[in-house]
Amino acid sequence: DAEPLIPQTALMGMSKKHAFDGVDDHVVIADNNAFSFGNTSAGSDVSMSISAWILPSTTASFPIITKGVTNTSGEWAFQLDASSKLLFQCMDNSVADGWIGRKYDTALTTGKLYHVVATYSGTEASTGIKLYINGAEVAIVTEANDEASYVAMEADSDDVWIGRYKTGSTNTYANGCITEASIWGTELSL
Repeated sequence: DAEPLIPQTALMGMSKKHAFDGVDDHVVIADNNAFSFGNTSAGSDVSMSISAWILPSTTASFPIITKGVTNTSGEWAFQLDASSKLLFQCMDNSVADGWIGRKYDTALTTGKLYHVVATYSGTEASTGIKLYINGAEVAIVTEANDEASYVAMEADSDDVWIGRYKTGSTNTYANGCITEASIWGTELSL
């Protein structure tokens, strides 16, 4: 931005991190079909990827990007669980508390910047999920509930939230920073 001889496009270099307070801060992105990756009429999911830079300030739960309310209208969730372990879930709301998922079984450290990515191949199985931290694929374990009954994510009308996760009437908010959040309708490779 300080180089006067090089033309700068509008907003170039203006990406700013957002500091979430862990109380009620979050970003709302209105629902759009582009954020739904399930198709229950065909009984299949399509591939997707989610990426963000995070700097967690707490060892408690840290929602990164989620869509919908778990067990009601949830489609997918990318977050650090209550043990600060990176977790990605795809939810099938036609199955009571049914979801597939994978998590990195090592807690991330507070106060440290991470680039985190989740990819999903659309295979309707936890094995279709990969997690990456700082550009390297990490070893993951299955974290699922009633995986055998999982058919597909169901497109719902809930918004996408950055920094918020909701289960029933309970909200969890991120405490720390999230920046460069991105969602793709394809499975990215390393």
